[in-house]
Amino acid sequence: MSLTAQADSAPPGTALAAPPRGAGRLGPRAGGAPGGRGRVCEGGRVDVRLLRSTSQEAALIAAELRQAHLLDRMPWSDMAVIVRGQGRTSTLRRVLMAAGVPVAVPSTEVPVRDEVAVRPLLALLDVVLNVAMGQPDPVDAETAVDTLLSPIGGADAVGLRRLRRALRRDELESGGGRTSDELLAEGLVAPNTLGMLGSEGAPARRVARAIAMGVRVARTVDAEEGPRWARGVAGESVLVAIWEWHGRGEG
Repeated sequence: MSLTAQADSAPPGTALAAPPRGAGRLGPRAGGAPGGRGRVCEGGRVDVRLLRSTSQEAALIAAELRQAHLLDRMPWSDMAVIVRGQGRTSTLRRVLMAAGVPVAVPSTEVPVRDEVAVRPLLALLDVVLNVAMGQPDPVDAETAVDTLLSPIGGADAVGLRRLRRALRRDELESGGGRTSDELLAEGLVAPNTLGMLGSEGAPARRVARAIAMGVRVARTVDAEEGPRWARGVAGESVLVAIWEWHGRGEG
């Protein structure tokens, strides 16, 4: 749903909100019109789009914002995205950042666990605990991308694309057929697969080293019921290890 504050002075895209999946059923009583086009009122416009998934909604919003900025010369600071439900916020933030759209969320509206500086640390904590316990597929593609784009990885949208292309090129040359998502996830927990990469692999190596530092602290011991945490291991100690490594840089 795209809105403009002043139709005579600002192009569409001033504010966007991903509508609920039932938005396509709006009828005349709700101000809708057949075909999904809303009634045009003075001072603004409403468009209703019905999409299959949250990721498609986020991609559409990113495209609309980029068009307003690049073609209509609207400043980023004049745009806003209104999200219904906290569950969509992380996906939307990730897609916008990957598309090169600067994102700022009012700090008063963000729980501590969702703060930009905290989210990647908690995500890496989960990965470290999965690796230490020998869980299969300890990191998913979304977490890999989030941590690479975080201050820990230090990648931007262009750098992430370069990394994806380099991983895929090496994979195809070796006769493999895995996707770039699969290769990103594997590279973070098996850094030996990143050895052939040049400067484009630096963000992945930084994240992989942070994970390795956390795993070194998250010691386990064997028990009859399976591995368990060694004495003195706690989430705080693992987080501190990751944070201290990040503060020292690549070392």
